Amino acid sequence: MKTSKNELVYLILSIIVIAFAGFIYIAFGRTNPVANLDNNQTTQIETSTETTTTEDNQEDELIAIAQEKTTAYQQNPTDETRNAAQIAIDMINDDTKKQELQTSIDAITSELTNQANAETALANAEAYQVQANVDLAQNAINTLTDATKKAELQARLDVVIANINAYNQSLVTPTVE
Repeated sequence: MKTSKNELVYLILSIIVIAFAGFIYIAFGRTNPVANLDNNQTTQIETSTETTTTEDNQEDELIAIAQEKTTAYQQNPTDETRNAAQIAIDMINDDTKKQELQTSIDAITSELTNQANAETALANAEAYQVQANVDLAQNAINTLTDATKKAELQARLDVVIANINAYNQSLVTPTVE
């Protein structure tokens, strides 16, 4: 099968046109950044000079949205709410406010990680009731800052400690036969 020169020329021209269209799309395709903040809500920030709001008002709006999303993440800590808060924070230009909100998100994430670690250590201590596991669970619980969660986990750990102490006491106390 032999290809003619015309077919080869048309093929090369088609590739050039597709490459040019791709370049135009990449360079000019997205003029308005869009942040998907919720499943049901997409917020679009206008960046054209035709808008009537000033840059300060836009920045204040972005900060308010970021604070709202950070509060939502704190009240309902899921990956979805964390990502929404992170996207909103990334859109802020004020470095001081951005760092403040980022620190807040990092603290919430750290606390959730610590809670998960404490839950895992406590489950291990409950399953294998030895002093080493109790010590690991106690250290994990001590890192928590949420008083309610800390008290809940400490109460569960106290049961494990009581079981270990009862077992150790039964080894020391002679049985009467």
